[in-house]
Amino acid sequence: MRNAGELFEPGLFPAIDSSLDAGEFAAQYWADRAASEDSSFYGFLGGVATLWTRDTAARTSLTLIPLGGGAGAHAARPFWQYTSGTAEYTSTWLARGFGWRAPYPTGSVAASKLALPPYNSAAAVTAVRVPWYRFVWGPRIVAPQPGFGAHAVGGGLEYRLVPFGY
Repeated sequence: MRNAGELFEPGLFPAIDSSLDAGEFAAQYWADRAASEDSSFYGFLGGVATLWTRDTAARTSLTLIPLGGGAGAHAARPFWQYTSGTAEYTSTWLARGFGWRAPYPTGSVAASKLALPPYNSAAAVTAVRVPWYRFVWGPRIVAPQPGFGAHAVGGGLEYRLVPFGY
């Protein structure tokens, strides 16, 4: 198993060598500009450039990798489908919260926010993991559905599987 710093050994990966050379050049360039023009902005740019030099690249990459992984995990959180609890219920409409839990409590709150039809009481909620190759359209704000009754006021966020069907 390699140490993370070994990935930045000269000659191991030519593309990384080139990028480290560019980082060192940029750091020196901005340092020279900052000194000649007495500009703190150029000093800031030089500081950013020093994050990708032979001395700092390994630590910079180890710092940034968890941030990218966290964004990926957040994007992979589940969608949710509210149903009346019957197994035969199918729909292309989904909801999604900002975290890993369903966005609305089951029952009248979900039925109201999602403007569900009268036959869907939202008594149950199921996590739906959409395969990576399926397109999900949305979000959009749920429009009121007066034809479904006074409870269907909308205002929540909804998504839809495309092509329609699941």
